[in-house]
Amino acid sequence: NTEKASEFYRQQNDICKTLAAADPTSAAAQHDLSVSHYMLGTVSAALLEYDAALAHYDDAIEVLTGMIENGQNVEQSLYERGGLAAQVLVLRDEANQIRGLLDDWETFISRPGARSKLSQRITHLARAGRFDEIPQSAAMLRSLDAENSDNLYNAACGYALCANAIQPAEGESLSAEQETQRQEYLDLALTCLQESIAAGWSDFEYMRRDSDLDVLQDLPEFQQLSMPSSE
Repeated sequence: NTEKASEFYRQQNDICKTLAAADPTSAAAQHDLSVSHYMLGTVSAALLEYDAALAHYDDAIEVLTGMIENGQNVEQSLYERGGLAAQVLVLRDEANQIRGLLDDWETFISRPGARSKLSQRITHLARAGRFDEIPQSAAMLRSLDAENSDNLYNAACGYALCANAIQPAEGESLSAEQETQRQEYLDLALTCLQESIAAGWSDFEYMRRDSDLDVLQDLPEFQQLSMPSSE
């Protein structure tokens, strides 16, 4: 539960700030503060909050730099600062890549190699809750190569995620329009799976446990598809 973890790490960070400010000469308190910034950065990265993650990592580096300047656990602080600096570089690169995947469609698809990143775009659009933008990527992924089972499977996952995202408000039912749209996504997901299997997809065990396809699991059509042919 990453969001709940984030809440507790913020509380921890507030406590560590208070203790470090109360005794700046305490190497233990300063180190605890650097760790709390690091943990907040890590959980922020997991939530795709890259600006916040980088800010927390920078705060951790600043605390460690202060410890080095004050002669507090110099060797360990230098080691940890070096490791954090390396992580910051990796995270900045990852953040830039994901920002590129989440650009508007015209910007994204105009870049060289964009078609090879359609599956990644679907994944990150889903993580960002931008399900209305997934069908465009899934449709192109499906059209690229009728013989590419992986592309077709990933297109199916995209449509299944869209179907799963159509949920009624609490205490209400889906509207007729929502029901129609949901069924359309379910049908597209099943069709893409059929095409993927016809193109050579054979990892039926993975298909049955793939969380992207959870919305299909109870459908008879999916159960029939996900069982390998005895022929």
